[in-house]
Amino acid sequence: MSVIIPTYNRAHLVGRAIRSVLNQTFQDFEIIVVDDGSTDNTEEVVKGFNDPRIRYIRHEENRGGSAGRNTGIRAARGEYIAFLDSDDEWLPEKLARQVQLLRASDETVGLVYTRVCYFDSTGKRHPGPMPKARGYVWQALLEKNVIGTASSVIVRKACFDRVGLFDERFPARQDREMWVRISQHFQVEFLPDVLTIQYLHSDRISMRLEAKIKGCELFIEKFQKELSAHPRAYARQLYVLGLLYAQRGI
Repeated sequence: MSVIIPTYNRAHLVGRAIRSVLNQTFQDFEIIVVDDGSTDNTEEVVKGFNDPRIRYIRHEENRGGSAGRNTGIRAARGEYIAFLDSDDEWLPEKLARQVQLLRASDETVGLVYTRVCYFDSTGKRHPGPMPKARGYVWQALLEKNVIGTASSVIVRKACFDRVGLFDERFPARQDREMWVRISQHFQVEFLPDVLTIQYLHSDRISMRLEAKIKGCELFIEKFQKELSAHPRAYARQLYVLGLLYAQRGI
């Protein structure tokens, strides 16, 4: 199991993410922290754990979250790959439960995700929706992100051998874009329990308007053929893009 934690200037948060991995009941893993050109003391925090399972890789310049994940995937030694954003955390049973499910499934199942609990900037808890999507869910993903955050997901490394790495052009929606490609070739499964904690705050990439607009535009462009065959999904994407343009004042 390879756990990939991309990070950028989150020295004050990355330690919490790492501790949540070290506290897993499943302990057969490596942690790959990819520092995307941080200017704070991220390196000091990561190396302060002094655990031989933790590998620190640094980009000399900021290249974005997708590049960080791709660097981690290339360096990964595990059969399974899990992603954890450096401002999120896991509950202790997460990896054990997901690995158990993947091992009990045939190799057509390539991805397992969990229910997520969200905490807003005031600290208020918001349980996420109950997962429902399983199987080859790429058509549902064209309409909306039925899998959710990368922090809840583990993937067979073989999936990336089949579909390639994250598209580094995407400043947002890169998770969903990858889930579409994976689910065109592999089935998806889920665990209904909350095992992932996501913290919502204004500096998350997914919260930035310009990144959302660019991600939506690229998503429509990349999956033009698939969207054209699914008018409802296409209409929804155009509607969402229109709302984003309205927020920007176009």
